[in-house]
Amino acid sequence: GSAIFLQKGNSGGQVIERQYDLIHVDGADTIHIGTLYIEVSLKAVYRRLVQKALTIMLVQGVKTFFVSLFILYLFYRLVTRHIIFIEHFLNHVDLRNPFRRLVLRRTDKKEHDELDKLVESYNAMSVNLRDAYDEVKNVNHELEQDIVARKKAEAEVKLLNEELEDRVEQRTAELQAANNELNSFCYSVSHDLRAPIRRVEGFRRNFMASYGGQIDEQGQHYLQRMEAGIVEMNEMIDSFLKLSKSTSFELKMAEVNLSHIALRVISKLHERDQHRHVTVDIQPDVYTDCDSRLMELLLTNLLDNAWKYTSHTHEPYISFYVQSGEQEPVFVIEDNGVGFDMDFAKNLFAPFTRLHPGEEFQGTGIGLATVKRIVSRHGGSVWAESAVDRGSKFFFTLKSVDVTHHAD
Repeated sequence: GSAIFLQKGNSGGQVIERQYDLIHVDGADTIHIGTLYIEVSLKAVYRRLVQKALTIMLVQGVKTFFVSLFILYLFYRLVTRHIIFIEHFLNHVDLRNPFRRLVLRRTDKKEHDELDKLVESYNAMSVNLRDAYDEVKNVNHELEQDIVARKKAEAEVKLLNEELEDRVEQRTAELQAANNELNSFCYSVSHDLRAPIRRVEGFRRNFMASYGGQIDEQGQHYLQRMEAGIVEMNEMIDSFLKLSKSTSFELKMAEVNLSHIALRVISKLHERDQHRHVTVDIQPDVYTDCDSRLMELLLTNLLDNAWKYTSHTHEPYISFYVQSGEQEPVFVIEDNGVGFDMDFAKNLFAPFTRLHPGEEFQGTGIGLATVKRIVSRHGGSVWAESAVDRGSKFFFTLKSVDVTHHAD
């Protein structure tokens, strides 16, 4: 007879087929009634599985998002906002202003942690640094007075008596002791300050390694600002140590080729910024009597400034040459950079003084103070001439030097 056909829904996609014999047993007889064919489609089953999987993924994604958001909020509340506050506070630190203690507004603090230690270290360092700053000013003043006294002593050396010689020796010993004490203090400040900075940098790296992939763009920006602040603090410590060293060791006078030193410094600057094209004019074979170590540090600071402040100038130009002065030769480093307002020139060579925003030009405000120290140790003077957007000229002299030009 004809087959009976029953259907529910539509078949499609992968199909499962099965066949079963229908048998009726009547006593000893076995009667074959017919055959049952079953055909089942899995399309709807797969569709429901896919819908279920998408639902699970969506729910888990939402959970993960809110957990990450909560973690970022906790980190911001516990760490980031305080680091931002510290960074803002440090950007407004000026040793010429009255001392202000760094205090974190932390209502969520439960115990003494690394941020508290950093704040305590900074406050202690600030007190010591202010004392050192005042002492540096006093020593600078005393050095200038001592140089004037020595010049007068050279003219009147035949008239000096034994008592005056003893006073000069005593004064020199006091200055040497003050320099030694300042040098020891600078190293102590350096080591005491670097320790909490290293801890903060360690926590930043660990956090970046563990949760870097979960942080949004704003969080990445905060971590980059933390890293930049740490680098800036380390550079400031190194610059402060260089300032201290510029007066800590005995001068070793010899005939030095300043042109070779200037070319060597410019070569290093080109290696550092290979993408820049700067026209450099170095007067050849300028020799003078000086301490070669300090003179290389002096030219490095002045040429690095010229290199830095011409970075926004079209067709930048830097030159080094010597010209005749009223009493002694005058060495000149000239550039066509951004320049500065001469109304602020009186503070140009003071430590930690900057005439341009740190966001525009990086620096610690120590370089020109170091230059003045080195020139003073050579019995000379240093000054500058400039105008806004019209470049700068830095002049310095070295007392009782013989400048010669050697032909090849």
